Amino acid sequence: LRLFNDGPCALLTHLAILLLLESQPYIASIVFSLAISIKMSAILYAPAWYVILASRPQGHRGAILAISLCALVQILVAAPFLLTDPFVYLQRAFDFGRGFKHKWSVNFRW
Repeated sequence: LRLFNDGPCALLTHLAILLLLESQPYIASIVFSLAISIKMSAILYAPAWYVILASRPQGHRGAILAISLCALVQILVAAPFLLTDPFVYLQRAFDFGRGFKHKWSVNFRW
């Protein structure tokens, strides 16, 4: 069996939720952004994430600051690749046309 990035992504996503429940919205947003940098499936939490941040006493301004921290983390994670070859990085990072071979899947086959 191969290693997958689902476990680390889920761990960081749940840690971010725990930090948000512990009234640490900015640290939680940094951890949430790290989870997104591991696997994009964590971004499915983003709409609820914003609603929770905006409902806090800091309101929309605090939510925008937290989202800005998420963007900053993404820029820092991508910086080594963007500085080396930004065109190729952006082309390959968002290549939605690539095909996945079923032989690499662990899903059930008939």
